[in-house]
Amino acid sequence: MNGNATAATAGYNFKKSLIIKAVIVVSLTMLAATVFYLIRRYFYILDAYVYTGEFHLLFITKNMQMTKLELFTEYLKPMGFLMALPVCLTGTCYAGLDPSSSQQVLIRATADAFGAPMSFLFGFLGFFVLGLLAFGLGSLIFGDIVPLVTKKCYPEYLDKLKKPALLLFPMAFALPFVPIIIASVMAAIVKVPFARLLQYMLAGFMLRTLALVLLQ
Repeated sequence: MNGNATAATAGYNFKKSLIIKAVIVVSLTMLAATVFYLIRRYFYILDAYVYTGEFHLLFITKNMQMTKLELFTEYLKPMGFLMALPVCLTGTCYAGLDPSSSQQVLIRATADAFGAPMSFLFGFLGFFVLGLLAFGLGSLIFGDIVPLVTKKCYPEYLDKLKKPALLLFPMAFALPFVPIIIASVMAAIVKVPFARLLQYMLAGFMLRTLALVLLQ
């Protein structure tokens, strides 16, 4: 039996886990609300950036369809790297949430606006951010399922995570038709170690992005 697995089980406390998660959620919510209020109330220049961000978000949510590819391309062309990056990250996350939108639009538009190498970079970074966000939320919401279900068998379960079955995750991350959010949340539920998850995402998302760039 793995010593680390034993330690993990011995240190697991469901009530403590829930309290920690509640504190994290409340703290982040209060921080976000406070920052938003201060910007709207006292920092008028930053408030203008908030409105600009709302405009970009609205544009992205309304134009992530193949029928509006030309419009999306013209929207991206005047932007530099630092301005286009948050737009592309937001577009990738939105495409992961809305089945009616198309990630291929973003790949083709960035390729037309900045070239294939930059399109690959934007796509890869977007997938990586989406995967990490989904994994983090999955861990926060569903992270206690496996320890509660397995209970005393949790050490053996953690040992089994070293087996080749986990290679299903890099395959899921690499296949363009597999939703990233579902694969990442499943990884959180089954407790894929974070360091290994990063390796799987790095390999899988590079292949996914390459496939989408080549298929455009």
